[in-house]
Amino acid sequence: MRLRVAARTPDKTMAQAITREVETLYTNGPAGGGGIRSHIQAIVSIGSILIPETDTDITVSYWESNK
Repeated sequence: MRLRVAARTPDKTMAQAITREVETLYTNGPAGGGGIRSHIQAIVSIGSILIPETDTDITVSYWESNK
């Protein structure tokens, strides 16, 4: 059995606290654990939205080099 723990936190301090809890579970939990990998990483969320065509302004620019 594998356990994956992921968390989204408001700040790095909270993320570090969760990491410590998971590491403690690994070292003090049942015997026979297969390893642990922990890291804290910032993630940029992506959301899809629709913008009305009337709210956009499309401009095409073209530059040519003589080199």
